[in-house]
Amino acid sequence: MPSKIEWCDETLNPQGWGCYGPGGTPVNPQRCSYCYAYRMASRMLRTCELCNQFIPHYHPEAMRKVRQWKKPRRIFWQSMGDLFHPHAPDWLIQGVLAVVEANSRHTHIFLTKNPRRLQEFNPWPPNCWVGTTVTNQADADERIPWLLKVEAPVKFVSHEPLLGPVNVMEGLPGPEKYFGAISLPFFKKQADYKYINWAIIGAMTGPGAVKVDACEVAALVNEYHDAGVPVFMKNNLKSPMGRLIQEFPK
Repeated sequence: MPSKIEWCDETLNPQGWGCYGPGGTPVNPQRCSYCYAYRMASRMLRTCELCNQFIPHYHPEAMRKVRQWKKPRRIFWQSMGDLFHPHAPDWLIQGVLAVVEANSRHTHIFLTKNPRRLQEFNPWPPNCWVGTTVTNQADADERIPWLLKVEAPVKFVSHEPLLGPVNVMEGLPGPEKYFGAISLPFFKKQADYKYINWAIIGAMTGPGAVKVDACEVAALVNEYHDAGVPVFMKNNLKSPMGRLIQEFPK
């Protein structure tokens, strides 16, 4: 369906509306306190009862829609859950990736709180952007090292919602930054392949939302830009720069 998410054109949910949450299980789901998808599922009645209950399952019709879109689009897969949760079946992920490879005209975007599992599907097709959610420094320390092991042309970090100061220096293209105009083949290869290529920054929404600190946003944007990494600021931010920066990876 056409998306209201600013950085994509369409969303598809082959796992339906549902997620067990980080560390959760089918018996004991652990919902993120800021989960917009769970709030939507609880208030929007759908024809699928499992979607209403926010329980992951299989929606094959989501896999078929991609072929109908002739014009290239940016497609966000599993916006209402986590396709790479430990309890998501391999066969479903492999089926999605088969659809991705068969529809190379589109850009396919994947985002997870469990980046450890992403490397199990290396190497990724060349039309994929693959990312992880980092809300605070603890997330950055745990998740970014796993993201950097992913063999994908675009690796990104989504700071949505941003819940505190974050330093991502270990994931940025240091060789380019520190050696400037010196272009050594080794460093160039490292920078092109092993580092973060894009960042999204957004605020928490909904009841009891934590207000974003403008200084923390500015510091994070500057950190990425100093390393040459494009940044996309969500519309729910008040930009400390006076304007919203909404850049995409090349």
